[in-house]
Formats: sequence, structure tokens, C-alpha cells
Amino acid sequence: MNQNKNSDQNYYNIWCMKEAEMSNYLKRTTSSNGNKSYHFFRTIQTKLDYLEVLFDSYDDTYFTYKRNPQIKIELNKAFYEYKGLPFLAPEVVLLYKSKNIDTDNNHDFNAALT
Repeated sequence: MNQNKNSDQNYYNIWCMKEAEMSNYLKRTTSSNGNKSYHFFRTIQTKLDYLEVLFDSYDDTYFTYKRNPQIKIELNKAFYEYKGLPFLAPEVVLLYKSKNIDTDNNHDFNAALT
């Protein structure tokens, strides 16, 4: 679990993966006070070897972007479903990725355009 902080709120993301894949993405660190934690290394995901779960806000009508609550999208447009599994619409995913324009996120942006 990764805790992210901004000026208004705390929120968490959870990454799920097979134990055999953990060494590819996680590095264990120890802080100066002895606390142990893991750092997640993002890479271009070319196969489904991990899953990131985002926790965000929504009400009966809108999904709200956690980094800027003024950005909202209707719930019925924010999520798609495949075989009963809900997932974020590509435009919402790209909104999250727009915070950090790097090689990985640029790859995803270009893939979404094709």
C-alpha cells in the first residue's frame, strides 16, 4: 500500500501482484528510524503482471479526481466493465498519468490514440 499526500487529503493506492513478480517492482528500504517500507518501481506494463487499485471519491452522480476536486466526470462515463470487472475509462487513466509525463506514460498516451 502506498500513501500519497497532497495539501487537502491523504489517499492510498494498492498494488496486487504474484509473489514471484515482487522483486521486479518492489525495493525494500529502511528509514533512519528503523521503519521498513517498500518502494514501487513503475515500468511500462506490457503484460498483466500487476494491478493497481486507486481509491477515489464519488457520489451518486460524479467521479471526482482526487488531485483537483473541480474535475469531475459522470459515473456512467468514468467506468467501463468487462465480464463484470469495472475499470477506469481510458481518458480518466490518462488524466492520472498527465501528472508525470515520462516514457511510460507517453507510451500509454500513444497507445490510447491508436
